Amino acid sequence: MNTKNHTIFELNMSDDYVIRSPKRDYEIPDTSVGAFVAKVLAQLDSQTKCIVNAIDGSQLTVKGLTTKCQSIAWALIKRGITKSDTILTFAENSTELAVVMFAAMFLGVTLYPITPIANVYELDQLMDTLGPLFVFTSTAKSAVIENIISKRMNERQMVRFVSVLDNNHNIYVPYERLLDEGSDHTLDAIPYFAVKPKKDIAILMQSSGTSGVPKSVMISHK
Repeated sequence: MNTKNHTIFELNMSDDYVIRSPKRDYEIPDTSVGAFVAKVLAQLDSQTKCIVNAIDGSQLTVKGLTTKCQSIAWALIKRGITKSDTILTFAENSTELAVVMFAAMFLGVTLYPITPIANVYELDQLMDTLGPLFVFTSTAKSAVIENIISKRMNERQMVRFVSVLDNNHNIYVPYERLLDEGSDHTLDAIPYFAVKPKKDIAILMQSSGTSGVPKSVMISHK
């Protein structure tokens, strides 16, 4: 079919033109990400190395990851985190960052990992689209968070809590303190908060931002 200078080819699609894998279809379970991850971790040898930081050589075994996730999650519960809060991470890659991400899954709250190369303007624009936040950052990035908080002191939408993943900080709560606060505690259930897999948002992902300010993509548990 010709339309002016353009040619359009019509093709009746059928199974003859569909490439299929010889493997059986995988049915996505109707469960939360946290419950799925916890189940998989429980099936592994507790001493299996599951996270390795190629930069500094730090690593975590399955047992180490699970124990620290439980501790961080418990400490956040004690500090008042709720189902409606979002855990936002703004830090360089580290084993500590990985623990926080898994802790968010165990809790059943929404996780929003922000690239560490984001600037104040990009983060500030995101704040208008988000609800209450529990923020995990690094010492190097903490000034950006402080800048945003100081600009929004009189707004109802507020960063409720900030933790620094590395070293001590004179303003924000050190990650190690959270580990101490939650040590020897385990969650009664995973996820801790009730989750509707098809409806609730497990993670918010940032687009590349090549066409403007990065956009948020909502991904449910299922």
